[in-house]
Amino acid sequence: MGYAVKIMTLAALLLSLAVITVAQNQPLKFEVATVKPSPPNHPGFMATLGLCHGTDTQLPSLPPSFPFSLPAQGRCVIRSVSLRVIISVAYPAPAATLTVNERITGGPGWVSADEYDIEAKAEDVASATETQLKAMLRQLLADRFKLQFHTVQKEVKGYSLMVARGGAKLKPGEGDLQGGFRYGGVKMTATNASMDAFARALSIRLRAPVSDHTGLAGGYAFSLALPSDNDPAAPSIFTLLQEELGLRLEAATFPVDAIVIDHAEKPSEN
Repeated sequence: MGYAVKIMTLAALLLSLAVITVAQNQPLKFEVATVKPSPPNHPGFMATLGLCHGTDTQLPSLPPSFPFSLPAQGRCVIRSVSLRVIISVAYPAPAATLTVNERITGGPGWVSADEYDIEAKAEDVASATETQLKAMLRQLLADRFKLQFHTVQKEVKGYSLMVARGGAKLKPGEGDLQGGFRYGGVKMTATNASMDAFARALSIRLRAPVSDHTGLAGGYAFSLALPSDNDPAAPSIFTLLQEELGLRLEAATFPVDAIVIDHAEKPSEN
């Protein structure tokens, strides 16, 4: 091979590598995305929705009367929420977290007052993961809302979910892994829930962050009695967890990255 041919071959190889590098460094973007102000007569706070459905998403169980349907695979659907809440979807906190308003602060008043609907679809809906979809949502926030922010670390008090002495009293779950739980009377049941999802459900119940430190992988089926708010003599959730499921809650503190909005603009028209 002549010297000139070698140089041309090397140049072509370097160009190919440069193209690959540029492609790899490009931010993930939705193929199609619409952002609109929510209609004035939307169903209300309890009917808000903010979900990205990737190949690995654990979809919640919604009641039949819920006015919004879950997004199809490879899509993000957001209904009737503020920019502050959209940011919490795009930048999800771990199980140890603050409320949205505690974790995301700053910005003009409209970031909490104005509500938006977003429908967005990945180019390859069959392979997009939830992590990739949320990266696309973060890029959409930068492009359409001109979002800029910085983070500060906060310490929050909460609980670690752990296996109690004597071992867990859980049965392996069946079917698809689910992130939702059923509530009937004074019981909370799951057919195939991960401990991470259970920790998040407990954090809502306790109004304090709960982080999974059980070391239990996979999904489990269980039924947990819930304490009665009307009976002060009823056993606490701490006692019920240990007696019925062989789990315990231990007080803990967690570092959480809080978001401070530096700049945001109302989105441009579609």
